[in-house]
Amino acid sequence: MLKYVWQPCLGLFTVLSLAALNLPAQAAWTFKVTNNGKSTIERVEASEDGQTWGEFTGSAIEPGATETMEWAPATDNSNCEWQVRAVYADGVSAPATFDFCKEPHLEFTN
Repeated sequence: MLKYVWQPCLGLFTVLSLAALNLPAQAAWTFKVTNNGKSTIERVEASEDGQTWGEFTGSAIEPGATETMEWAPATDNSNCEWQVRAVYADGVSAPATFDFCKEPHLEFTN
């Protein structure tokens, strides 16, 4: 009798597992960055505490261009306000506080 109970449970588990695999992935958190300066931005960096800086992968931006940056999933439970700065060949911009929950677009000018 246990054999008949187990088989339906195994079938239900299989169906639920397959359904979970077909769920769409959570949308990534993104924002846009525009380079209104004269120099190429080599990378965009962000810091939640103003001390430790992380780099956005592939964040080089030519003058006049706009690129989309994507937050790493590890930041999903962080605060909305971050310090953000641009790194140019000849220096680093002053960090600015940016609220990503309200403002999905950054502009840098050097």
